[in-house]
Order: sequence, then C-alpha cells, then structure tokens
Amino acid sequence: MDSGREPALHSVPFDERPPSPARSSYLPIQNRLSSFLTSRKSTPNLKAVQSAPSTPSTNDLVEALTREQNLRQAAEGKLDEASGELEELSAQLFMQANEMVATERKARAKLEERVEVLERRDNEKRKRLERLESAVQRIERVRGLLAPGQ
Repeated sequence: MDSGREPALHSVPFDERPPSPARSSYLPIQNRLSSFLTSRKSTPNLKAVQSAPSTPSTNDLVEALTREQNLRQAAEGKLDEASGELEELSAQLFMQANEMVATERKARAKLEERVEVLERRDNEKRKRLERLESAVQRIERVRGLLAPGQ
C-alpha cells in the first residue's frame, strides 16, 4: 500500500469507520423514533452501575430487568397505539379521496351532459339559420325576377 492512501475499511476498527450513507440517513429517524418511544424517566446508566465499586445484587438486576421490561412494554404499547392511529388516519384519507373522486366524476358527467345539450341546440340553430338564409336568397331571386318586369 502507498503511504498516501487511506487504509482499507477492513483494517480500520469498526467504531472508527465513517458511517455508511444509508446508516447515517437512518440515524436521525432512529433517534426521533427512540425519543418518541422511550419514557421521560431514564434508567440509571449501566456504565455508572458497572463502575460502582460494589457489584449489583441479584435483586437489583431483577428490578432493573423488570423496569426495562415495563418500559419496553410501554414503548410497544405506544408504538401499537401510533400504528393504529396511522392506520385509522390512512383509512379516513382514502375514504375522503374516494369521495372526492366520486364527486368530481359526477360533476364532470353533469358538465359533459350540459355540453352535449348545448352542442345539440347549436346545431339546431345553425340548421334553422341555414334554412332562413336559403329562404331569404329565394325571396331575393324572386324579387329580382319580378322587379325588371315592372
């Protein structure tokens, strides 16, 4: 390897590697989701517990486990509730969209029917006008025939 090149990723310790683009774009979402799902009360820092001079007793560990399980259940409950609300809102949105489409189709059909009626009337008027114009032309021809003979 040249000294000017960066070392290959497999030779760099995992925690020193730059985050991949997919992972780094996922992290803000994960952080927001984590903050939504976690309770405001935080559990004691495990490093602080581990660095304490006395080792935790079995009862302390059981209590911590129970607390974590309760927090997890609460988070899962919040997630289920949010998922249910999302499904309900999605269903409402689709129903409203379907209603809007149906209303628009009815309005369009009504307008198309109105255009058809107006076009039919326009054709009828055009035909009447053509008949009147031909009648006027016949009258003018007759007048032209009668006028020189007077």
